[in-house]
Amino acid sequence: MEKKLLIEILKKLPFDELSAKLSDKSEKIDSGSAACITASLAASLLKRAAETAVKLPETDKNRIDYICRNTEIIRNYMVHLIDEDVRCRGPIRKAADDGDSVKISACCQPACAIAFETMDMMKALLDFCDELCAMYTENIPHYVFESAALAYSSIETAAAYIGSVMKLSDDSTDIYVTNRQTEIYSDECRKLKDKVFSAVGKMGAYEVKK
Repeated sequence: MEKKLLIEILKKLPFDELSAKLSDKSEKIDSGSAACITASLAASLLKRAAETAVKLPETDKNRIDYICRNTEIIRNYMVHLIDEDVRCRGPIRKAADDGDSVKISACCQPACAIAFETMDMMKALLDFCDELCAMYTENIPHYVFESAALAYSSIETAAAYIGSVMKLSDDSTDIYVTNRQTEIYSDECRKLKDKVFSAVGKMGAYEVKK
C-alpha cells in the first residue's frame, strides 16, 4: 500500500514556533516562507495606513475601500503561500538529495514559482503604497513607509532565491529569461520603493490633535 503523503500545515503555527523552524536547517520551511511572512506583514501595515486615509475629505472613499479590500486579500494570500512555498521546493530538494542533475534542472522553474508570485504581489502592494502617498499633502502615516520597506525586503529575498536556484539549471535560455525577468521586476519595484521613500519628510508617526 502506498504511503500517504503528510504535509505539515505551517501557517497555523504560533509565530515563535514558526520562527524556530526557520532557524533550523533540518526543517523544510525555508527563506521563501520567510519572504511570504514578511510580505503578509507589509500588507497588514498598508491596510492600517489606508484606513487612516478615509478621514481625508478629498479622498476617494471607494478607492480607499478598494485598497483596503485588496491589501487584506494579499495579506491572506501571502499567509497561504507559506505552505505552498514548502511544497514547490520539495521536488528540487529531493532531486538534490538524489544527486540527479537532470531532475534538478527540470525542477528549477517550479521551485521558483512562489518566489515569483511573492514578487508579483509585492509590486502590487508597492503600487498601493505609492498611491496612498499621493493622497496626503502632509503627515503620511509611517505605516506606508514601513510597508514599502518590508515589501521590498520580501522582493529582494525572493529575487536572491531565484538567482541561486537558476544556477542549477542546464537550460541556458531558461536561465537568461528567468534572470532577466527577475532583474526587470526588481528594478521596477526598487523605483517604486524609492518613490515612496522620497516622501519620507512628510512622514508622521502619530496624529496629534490640536
